[in-house]
Amino acid sequence: MEEKKKRSKLLPIFLIAGVVIIISLGLVIYFSCFRSGDDNVLPNAKTFTVTFETNGGSAVKSQNISEGGRVTKPQDPTKEYYIFDGWSYSESSNEEYNFSSRPSGSFTLYAFWRLDLNSDNVYKISWTVDGVGILTKYALIGEEPPVYDGLTPNRESSAQYDYHFASWDSVTSSITNDITYTAVFSRTLRSYQITFNNYNNTLLETQSFPYGSLPFYTGFDPVKTGNDEFDYIFTSWDPVITEVSGNATYTAVFEPSVKSYLIKFLNYDNTVLQSGLVPYGSVPVYEGETPTRPSDQQYSYTFSGWNNQIVNVTFTTTYTATYSNTLNQYEVTFRDFDNTFLDSKFVDYGSSVVPPLEPDSMGDYFYFSSWSQPLTNITDTITIIAQYHYVFGYEAIENQVSIFSYHNKGLLDVVVPSSIEGLPVTKILSNTFNTSSPITQIYVPLSITNIEKGSFRGLRYLESITLPFIGSNPNDLATSYFSYIYNANDGLTGGNVVPGSLKNVTILGGTVIGDYAFYACMNIESIVIPSSILTIGDHAFDFCIGLKNLNSEFDGDFIVPSSVLDIGFSAFGNSSYIEKITLPFIGKNTTTSDNSHFGYIFGAENFMGNQGFTPSSISTVIIKGGTVVYENAFLGCENIEKIVLPLTITEIQNNAFNGCNSLDYLVI
Repeated sequence: MEEKKKRSKLLPIFLIAGVVIIISLGLVIYFSCFRSGDDNVLPNAKTFTVTFETNGGSAVKSQNISEGGRVTKPQDPTKEYYIFDGWSYSESSNEEYNFSSRPSGSFTLYAFWRLDLNSDNVYKISWTVDGVGILTKYALIGEEPPVYDGLTPNRESSAQYDYHFASWDSVTSSITNDITYTAVFSRTLRSYQITFNNYNNTLLETQSFPYGSLPFYTGFDPVKTGNDEFDYIFTSWDPVITEVSGNATYTAVFEPSVKSYLIKFLNYDNTVLQSGLVPYGSVPVYEGETPTRPSDQQYSYTFSGWNNQIVNVTFTTTYTATYSNTLNQYEVTFRDFDNTFLDSKFVDYGSSVVPPLEPDSMGDYFYFSSWSQPLTNITDTITIIAQYHYVFGYEAIENQVSIFSYHNKGLLDVVVPSSIEGLPVTKILSNTFNTSSPITQIYVPLSITNIEKGSFRGLRYLESITLPFIGSNPNDLATSYFSYIYNANDGLTGGNVVPGSLKNVTILGGTVIGDYAFYACMNIESIVIPSSILTIGDHAFDFCIGLKNLNSEFDGDFIVPSSVLDIGFSAFGNSSYIEKITLPFIGKNTTTSDNSHFGYIFGAENFMGNQGFTPSSISTVIIKGGTVVYENAFLGCENIEKIVLPLTITEIQNNAFNGCNSLDYLVI
């Protein structure tokens, strides 16, 4: 029972297997019938044609192939003297066709052949170079020879020649037997590079020379720089130049030659005593006579050797003779202007001589200025004469003399001359007394008509001075201030430059004492002004706090000349020593009632200021002129004890002496 069940289970399996086998056998039979049918063509299928080109071989029938089918490889064709090598898809290629492929269209297969080398009608063609084959081909008898299509034949160059392929040794129009062609070459004589180097391998020249020729150098002779010891002479080439057989380098050869140097022996004046060439390393020898040098005015000479030590020669050298010397001495005689002997000394050549004390034999106004010859670089026996100058430097122009300098001789009391060489002295130039001088008293005469600014600026120790006028000339109001001669720009500030030593001033002439003429000249004690003065300017003697007298030999006495027609405001302001004052009028002038009060000349702007500005030291007032004593003229002058009025007074106005509490005497 169980066995029966097993069979019933296996039955379907056997049935399925049987069906598969039957279907497979049917397909095999079907396709076998198709492949062996006419032209491998399936009914109603698309077909292609395959043609067989045998290239001279036996004919092969073309085939029709259904799409997706394969070409059936035909029986190999035959061709006389050739062996069949297969079919190719390309006429120009020997690549064999793959018959298992499935073509997609019509095409042609080409037979390709090779000669049967064992055939009696096949001959061998060879191409050789110098007996060595480079290409071999085969051809049938009677055919045109095959063409050489290999590389261009080449022959190795020899040392002498380069070779160039020209042709083959023979030409055959048809094949009748085995042929060997031999390459024929033309030849060119080879050239080689010949190099010429200097000794240090620096290039001198490069040329090309043909094989077998004798090379030559065409440049300048090679040079090798010498040293201190040797020169180098070009002698040859290394190696020796031979016929060209290849590239070659020749190097310059030099021979050393000991150098000689010019050695000179010179005298002191560079004249040649001996000259010649001496080899390097040798010691030169002077073989001449002992050098000499003639004595001159300064020295006598003795040969002492050469300027440098003589040593082994290493370069051109000059040796110069040297000499010791003995200095000559010369006598120098000093004489005064009148040939009076003063002194005599011996001094070495070229040195300086110390003169005797400066002589002083021509009076006060001449001074020793110099010696007639220099006192330095004495080179011979000489006589030196004392030279004198006038103390004043001057120049004469148009018959008038101008003084421009003063030699400080040490005089304390100096008088400026009124004439020099018969000509009047009329001018003192700027800076005449510019250098510090011990002069304490100086007198300038009336012949002087012009004094330039700063002409007395160097007189710092002056105690007393007499001038022909104040300022640059007698009538110049703009420069009529005393400090003008000390280079002050104006009288207001000029007091600062007037030396403090100056005590006495005398003015000989002129018509003007200008504004601020002596302003703040605080150390001047006495001033004398001439009767030619017409005008005294504003502040003329203001702040002359040391002034003790004016035109008087008595301290406290001030006398204003009667020639004065106008007295400026505060002309005598800030005076401390006035006790007695003599005036030509009261106030500014006699022509107007303005400023006619007594205090005007002391700085009071109106009569109310009389008391405050009139110096309390004044006790006596003397008036020399005028016709009116104006109202309040002396108002408040409470310290005045005595007033003297002239007979010319015709009117005394109200309150003229009001407040003069100390007035004891009024004289008319």
